[in-house]
Amino acid sequence: MRRPDLLDVLANSADGVFAVAPDDRIILWNDAAERLLGFARSEVLGRPCGDVLLGENARGEKTCFSGCRVTSLARHGRLVENFRISARHRNGRLVPLSVGIVVVPAQRPELSTIVHYLRPLEADAPDDPGARPVPVPRENPDGGNGDAPSLTILSPREREILRLMAEGCSAREIADRLFISYATVRNHTQHILEKLHMHSKLEAVALAYKEGLTTAPLRCPARS
Repeated sequence: MRRPDLLDVLANSADGVFAVAPDDRIILWNDAAERLLGFARSEVLGRPCGDVLLGENARGEKTCFSGCRVTSLARHGRLVENFRISARHRNGRLVPLSVGIVVVPAQRPELSTIVHYLRPLEADAPDDPGARPVPVPRENPDGGNGDAPSLTILSPREREILRLMAEGCSAREIADRLFISYATVRNHTQHILEKLHMHSKLEAVALAYKEGLTTAPLRCPARS
């Protein structure tokens, strides 16, 4: 079986996910994004993301366009905090979203693929405390230049749990495989996100994949 690449992993996320090439045209649009915004994959692939999302901020100002602040920061190696926009559903209504960014690096930074993951928000009460109104670069907590954290800060057990997450295991499957409780898996997962300064499991899985933590196919391996 072919080993899936990072985009394969992200495409199977429960979050809405789309990815853009260096020219900001959409190259990946998963099923969750289709359910969230109403556009079929065939309607958006190859189109500029700004033309599809028509994203705007709370003042009604356009925020999605070619070469926007988000993709510019990400392609220059800056970690971008989750942020809020309102995107247009296919039926015309506005959908408030929390948006996060994962970068799939290339040999030249300007050629990196930028992955966006989307979560719906209540219009008057955003439920993602990490989402900011305006995209801003995330500073490294150790005072560095914003480089991505390393998996070396995780304990062996945390790395094992993250590896299984990256291989497609649910929390209950991980608990069964490691002979620990579901609550323990959830606690470890929260510690992983805190140590990596990340808001979602999707970000952590993307980092695990990029650092080569797993080489297994995208399915939870049977317990030996």
